[in-house]
Amino acid sequence: MLAKAWAWKTTQYDEKTAIRPTSEQSYRLIFSPKGKFIVDSSCGSWKGNYTFAGKAMDISMKRSLRPACRKDESLKIFLDDLQRSRFAYIEDNKLRITLAGSGGIIFFEAEHL
Repeated sequence: MLAKAWAWKTTQYDEKTAIRPTSEQSYRLIFSPKGKFIVDSSCGSWKGNYTFAGKAMDISMKRSLRPACRKDESLKIFLDDLQRSRFAYIEDNKLRITLAGSGGIIFFEAEHL
């Protein structure tokens, strides 16, 4: 997971419900080796902490949205979903983060830093 930026592609909640960033939006998740991460988006960035044991993942962050970001519903949902992370794994060079309570899966594709 380290040494890469993970670009958010979609979050699948069930067979019929998903959310994706619009074409002009960009959301990246970047993990550092010391339990820190950054969410980088087209209108700002946020920092947080993570723990990872086996496949279990816990993410915490404090966030406040800049006025320009407050209308970005996809960003709000994406940040909320990240805080519901429970498990993470890499398959076919794609990061998948499952959400608490069978709440869905966030799909990311790797980008080299």
